[in-house]
Amino acid sequence: MDRYIINEKTMYIRAVVKSDGVYSIVQEFNEKPILVKKKPCLIMEETCYYYQTTYTVRKEISRDIGNISHKPPIILRPETSTYLFPTHSDRLKECSWINLQYVHSFKKKSMNETFVVFDDKTEILFPVSEYVMNNQFLNTIKLEYLLRTKSMKVDQVTKLAVNFEKSKTSIFEVLAMYAMLDQSKDT
Repeated sequence: MDRYIINEKTMYIRAVVKSDGVYSIVQEFNEKPILVKKKPCLIMEETCYYYQTTYTVRKEISRDIGNISHKPPIILRPETSTYLFPTHSDRLKECSWINLQYVHSFKKKSMNETFVVFDDKTEILFPVSEYVMNNQFLNTIKLEYLLRTKSMKVDQVTKLAVNFEKSKTSIFEVLAMYAMLDQSKDT
């Protein structure tokens, strides 16, 4: 396959280094893995473009909202909880991407290898330490939390906004109340 767009079912995009280049193994929830003849970061860039933004803008969002500047997670679609985090710097060919939504657990295999268990019971070995995996996982949770709570606050403020057309009191009653308050200040 030559093209892949990350979606809400994507569990991971794992880098595979071969003699003729870097490719990606992509797996969706309860599906078989597929080989995509592109680097994982190129798939991420094309997906951001597909969702009408850029990879650079998504990285800046993580920096601005979550204060995460080192290996920032990327939010592709908040409405479907599609948050992905990199295993390495995006400048490295072994950089893979993991969808926070599908991580069930992870465990150390060796000093620089970690098994990730996904919700569909798939276990994949990533060439990254458990310490780094945990930091990336927690940074992504932080970003998701901050965006979700900001969204909830905006919704609450919007619901609390006064709608004068649906008000049960008339404008005359409101003016009369203000007049009474004004009179009570004078006495």
